[in-house]
Amino acid sequence: MAWKRFEGGLGGFSADVRHAWNVTKATNSLADEIRCALCLSSIRSASTNIHVSLLCSAVECRLMSSREALNFASSVNDEYLVSALPRLASHLSESLLEEALSRAFGIDGEERQAQAMVALAPYLSASLSLDCFLAARALKSEHRRASIFLALTSRFPKNLIPEMLDAIERLADENWRAGALVAIAARIPETSIETAAEMCVTFREEHLRASCIVAIIPHLPEVLRSPLIASASEIVREEIFVETMVRISDHLHATMLGSILFRARHVSEPTLRARLITALIPRLPAEIQEDAVREALEAAQSIESPRCRAASLTQLARVLNEKPRKSIYEKALIAAGTISLASDMVRAFSELAAISDTETHEAILKKAINITATIQDEDDRSLAISALVPVLTTREHFDMCLSIVAGMQWSLAKSEALVAIAPHIPHDLVAEAEAIAKTIFNGPSRDRAIRATTRSIKVGYAHNEDDIAAALLAARTIGDTDDRLVALIALGRYLPDKQEQCFQLAKLASKKVLIEVLELSTPFALRKVLEFALGNTSLTDIDRMRLAFKMMAELPPSDMAELLPLISSIKNTQLRAKVLDCLPEPLRTLELDKLDHATEGMLSFTPMDEQPVPAKPEPLAPPTQTASAGEQADSASRSFRTLLDKSDKLLRRELLAEFPAQYPHLAKMPDSTTLLAVWRAIADTGEWLP
Repeated sequence: MAWKRFEGGLGGFSADVRHAWNVTKATNSLADEIRCALCLSSIRSASTNIHVSLLCSAVECRLMSSREALNFASSVNDEYLVSALPRLASHLSESLLEEALSRAFGIDGEERQAQAMVALAPYLSASLSLDCFLAARALKSEHRRASIFLALTSRFPKNLIPEMLDAIERLADENWRAGALVAIAARIPETSIETAAEMCVTFREEHLRASCIVAIIPHLPEVLRSPLIASASEIVREEIFVETMVRISDHLHATMLGSILFRARHVSEPTLRARLITALIPRLPAEIQEDAVREALEAAQSIESPRCRAASLTQLARVLNEKPRKSIYEKALIAAGTISLASDMVRAFSELAAISDTETHEAILKKAINITATIQDEDDRSLAISALVPVLTTREHFDMCLSIVAGMQWSLAKSEALVAIAPHIPHDLVAEAEAIAKTIFNGPSRDRAIRATTRSIKVGYAHNEDDIAAALLAARTIGDTDDRLVALIALGRYLPDKQEQCFQLAKLASKKVLIEVLELSTPFALRKVLEFALGNTSLTDIDRMRLAFKMMAELPPSDMAELLPLISSIKNTQLRAKVLDCLPEPLRTLELDKLDHATEGMLSFTPMDEQPVPAKPEPLAPPTQTASAGEQADSASRSFRTLLDKSDKLLRRELLAEFPAQYPHLAKMPDSTTLLAVWRAIADTGEWLP
């Protein structure tokens, strides 16, 4: 209990048990060794009842502290800890990250050790990043070293990046070397950028060299760009050459444009040729721009695929000024209308709408929405809506799209369409979108859609009077009573003259949403919520804990003592301790000490598997061995200790199932109380850890 209170888990207790076991081995006390082995296997048995995802969800929902979760995961086994860290890492404090990293260093096997470090790396401080980097550099496996380097790049100390570059340069595998260089490119200091540029041109694989050049060149001084552009110009594969030049076109010097345009004119594939010439046009001198436009247009019109032809013509129209744009825009519109796949046609119209004038924009969007409504395949319909929403401009457009989504049956497609619409939807349509989201049959898809669509009503989104009025109107139109109440209470903090009314409504909430509306009422009616919670006997310990945490976020440290009656009403001592642990000092220490005294001598049991009853030993046949009694005793002791040494890898029921086979050997020992001692050890452990 002391260890659990101190660190929130059984890690320290397990370590003490192991130490005690080592001591008992020296004293040859078999019964005490059994007690230690059964304690460790009992802890393991309890741990197997909690799946990794459940543990992480408990932390995310604040039902378990991050320290408890880390200690619990560490007490199970290395595999469990490695599986938990990717979700736990973002919840760990600086001190817990240091502890977790230390535990990662102690994991057996490079593979799991590297996985743990990769999970922790994005959240480490500068000093811990350095420790992680040094540990990674010592690993034998190159791909494991590289994966950690990649994970470290975002937080690695900038003054130590030259060290990281040196380690990256030593990687023999080009893929890993390129990936790490691209990841760290934006953070390379000026003193090392030339070294990074030299690394770029060393790659034999063209696609790797291209990706590194694209990542490094925006950060290079103009005087250092020439070698990289020359290296990019030597790329043989047309698709890689064109993509590289398009992406670095803004960094090309005027003296290089002629040679690159010459190479572009000789690209055999018309889609690629049109793409590169189009990208170069804004950078070309006025005297040759007209010829370049004509060549790009010829290349685009020679493309067989209507979809690719429309995309090339749209891109060309995008880079031109008003006069030549109109004719090319009309050609792109004609090409888009000939696309056979409806979702691709909608995407093409959406791209054209983004560069059209107001009158044409409205006509194109209505046509695209009507086409979307006719698409039979719901996945394609969802993709079409995703392409449309960034260019929708009126409430009518969104209303039409929501009607299309409402008629969809496939959960995933419906959810993805709503997620795409949500960031752009007008406030007064949020309630309608949320109602559609709630009709999704699949649970995870429904939850994802609801989270996306309700963001306008949730606290913190309303900003001005118009927003508040629109959100209030939307909230009042929600059909479900509970959901309507939640939405209205959420807006209470923005309606000073309605806050008393909101709180009175909150008190009438159904049990299903009571805690949610009380939490939403806390920012504007904290003390009234506190008084209500203290007088409401229907609230569970979990409910009271949630309210206490919410109120802590609203109160200044000097007023935290007001929460003590609410915290004291939490009957479960473990939950109460979690809340007390979040109080400011010295209140935290004082109240935890009081809780310690109040619970002193009490036991907290964790339900585990039923304790098997030891099998009754069979009557033993007369010994036929000629070995001495001492040798028999030593043999029996060794056999039993071999079994106990496996306790770390066995559940308690599995370990106990092995015991009966050992009883005949123990019976040969000269001490007639040996079997009784074993039975007592089993009984003791069953009492300590039921």
